[in-house]
Amino acid sequence: RRARLVATIHHPDPWRPCDAGRILANRLFHRLGGIAFASSEATRSVLAAGGFPESALHTCHLGAPAPERLPERAAARRSLGLDQNRVTVATLCRLTEDKGVVHVVRAFQRIRRTRPAPPDCTLLVAGDGPERERLRQIARDDAVRFLGRVPDPYTLFAAADLH
Repeated sequence: RRARLVATIHHPDPWRPCDAGRILANRLFHRLGGIAFASSEATRSVLAAGGFPESALHTCHLGAPAPERLPERAAARRSLGLDQNRVTVATLCRLTEDKGVVHVVRAFQRIRRTRPAPPDCTLLVAGDGPERERLRQIARDDAVRFLGRVPDPYTLFAAADLH
C-alpha cells in the first residue's frame, strides 16, 4: 500500500491526556493512509494504547550499530583531553527539555559539593539543541564540559566510566 503521509515518532508522552485534538489527528492520519514508524516497541505500545491504528504502526529501531570493538580507553581519553585517572561521566543526546539533562547536571553538581571531598570527576555533555545555553548557565563549573555534536560517539563511550 502506498502511504500519503509518513511520520517517525521517537517519544510520545504517555502521561499527557489524550485530548479530542489528538484523537482527531490520529483518525485523520489513518484516513489519509498514514504510516507511523515508532523508534521502539515501547513507543509503539504507547501509540496503540492512545488509539493509533495497529495497521499503521511499524517499529524502526534507531541509533548507531555497535562497533566490533570500542576505541582503547587511554587513547579515547587523550583525544578528549581528559586526565587518565579522573572519573568521567558522559551523556549524549539532543539537548531539549524533555531529555532531562538538567537533572544530570544538577546531580553532578550535588556530588561535587559533597564532603568529604568527592572524587575528581568530569561530566561530558555531548549533543546540541535549544537547551545548551541554559544548561551551560546552570552548570557554571569547569568540571562540566559541553562538547557539542560529536562525530564518533564510541570514543565518548570508551572514555567514560559511566554513560
